[in-house]
Amino acid sequence: MNKISESKYHITIILAAVLWGTVSLFSGLLTREGVDVFSQITYRAFFGVIIAFIIARFIFKQNLRLKHSEIKYIILNSLFTLGGWTFFMISIYVGTPIAKATVLMYTYPIYSVILSYFLLKEAPTKKNILGILLSFLSILILLEIWHIKNLTQIQLGDLFALVDAVFTALVIVYGRKMRTEIKINSFKLFIFTLLFMIPLLFLFGYLLHFFQIDILKPVINLTLSPKAWVYAISIGTFGTALTFPLLYIGLSKIRSSVANILLLLEVVSSYLFGVIFFSEQFSVWGIIGMLGIIISTLLI
Repeated sequence: MNKISESKYHITIILAAVLWGTVSLFSGLLTREGVDVFSQITYRAFFGVIIAFIIARFIFKQNLRLKHSEIKYIILNSLFTLGGWTFFMISIYVGTPIAKATVLMYTYPIYSVILSYFLLKEAPTKKNILGILLSFLSILILLEIWHIKNLTQIQLGDLFALVDAVFTALVIVYGRKMRTEIKINSFKLFIFTLLFMIPLLFLFGYLLHFFQIDILKPVINLTLSPKAWVYAISIGTFGTALTFPLLYIGLSKIRSSVANILLLLEVVSSYLFGVIFFSEQFSVWGIIGMLGIIISTLLI
């Protein structure tokens, strides 16, 4: 792959990372409007499918007919996506502080390296490992890890956050596996992944309710305020319908170990959105952490 062509796929993953950061922005705005977690995830998936279908069918004229051989791949991808979208929230619900859950969730590049080796036979280079270590250290600095209480104590919620990290790694690694093995169109992969995931989300919500965990109580809030509808459409568009097809396009040519480092720019994006829209304050440590993440992406 020549440098120009390779850079094009790097850029698509960087764009996916920046757009992924809008999920925390619009989720925060939806929470401010009183929209529950289950409704947020459902609307994110619902509007994500609609917007992606419009883009794929009417702008790019894509054939979205699903082949029988693609179904098993998409079902598995739906399960991984469901896990990546939900277990972080469950970890916070059962008592893990948000900052601690965030640190644990961002261990996903480590699992991704392991999964890449076993599923794709891709071993990271020394530069990849250095980039992952630098970016993870930078995240710890950005989140000011020394202020997090009970960091060394393992609780039930911490395990859920680590499970979320594994599912996030699976979304990335398995996404590359599908794009290289069955050559499925990125928009088709995304649309059918969410169409399979929505009923699984309801089943998962009922299962959690059985165990008296009601953060994903399967009831959709249909009486949103006008602003909340705008935010719901926005999280489905910018944080979902544009993010995942771009990610899958990039994964068709970029190794998972490289993609993991680039995707950590999502942390920078989320941090900046917090400063701009939620009046969070810049800190020296936050700036150092962001610079470290940016430098780690330049290493690759």
